[in-house]
Amino acid sequence: MNGVFRRISLGNSGISDNSDKFCFILKISEMTVTTVDYLKAIKQKLHFAKQNDPTGILHKPTPAQLRNYCLLLLENGLKPNDEIVFRHFFQIKKEEDLRKTILQCDVDRLKAIQKFIDGSIESPNSTNLELIAVLIDFEHRPYSLFSKKGHSSINKKEDEIVIEKKETTKEDKKIGKSNDQKIIFGTLIILVIVCLVFTIKTFCFHTKECMQWNRNHYEQVECNCDKSNNSNEVKVIDYEAIKLEKITPNKSTVFFKNGKPVVWYCKINGCLECYSSHGYHPITGKPLKPITKYMIHKYLNL
Repeated sequence: MNGVFRRISLGNSGISDNSDKFCFILKISEMTVTTVDYLKAIKQKLHFAKQNDPTGILHKPTPAQLRNYCLLLLENGLKPNDEIVFRHFFQIKKEEDLRKTILQCDVDRLKAIQKFIDGSIESPNSTNLELIAVLIDFEHRPYSLFSKKGHSSINKKEDEIVIEKKETTKEDKKIGKSNDQKIIFGTLIILVIVCLVFTIKTFCFHTKECMQWNRNHYEQVECNCDKSNNSNEVKVIDYEAIKLEKITPNKSTVFFKNGKPVVWYCKINGCLECYSSHGYHPITGKPLKPITKYMIHKYLNL
């Protein structure tokens, strides 16, 4: 039988044998990738995405925020398989306009997605799971691709493990005990150093690791800053989003370069607010849209 041999040394384990050494072979049968494996992999990716999400959308999203996030992904461009997932989830025919239909959809459709993200449900249906895979940018999506390629942690070929038992001498025990003591001592030293660094950083250096919108731009602030002078939300710093600025267009404003928009907008109470780049509205959280000539003539009179 073809396979990989791994030799594992064991100490005394209560197994008796007349010889000083013995070994036995354990077979691991080939495992197939299932939808359960796909769900487990997506949950792991979601946990990682929540920890590294600067927008905070994945922590406690509302159905409306998820709909807006879908629109933002659409504007940034979808892969062919992702577009199929979007059309299947929102039940949009091939000839229908994807953006318009998503914009007009009932946000209650996304409640199941919201409940899976916040942990209220454990096993969504396959349609919902594929949309979640797109939202968190799971690399091995969709399931058809995942099942073909498999995953390094679960796609195992038949293997042989050779386990060898040998007698443990008193000298081996002494060496093992000495090594254990060294490891424990070294770990304690590392923990003390980490605690000291954290304490010094906390009480001596106030790092500004958050940002807050102030009139027409973001400012770096401390995460526990006083909000008495500025009631806007304090967010974890996003080094791309922090570059966003609100602009007041005039006749000299450049709206397009090489035919592509360089100004983005959002309608607030019937008025047009313009911004220097794409992203989200700093107060409402709505995705910003690329400017068009129609919007310029209608709302800006330029």
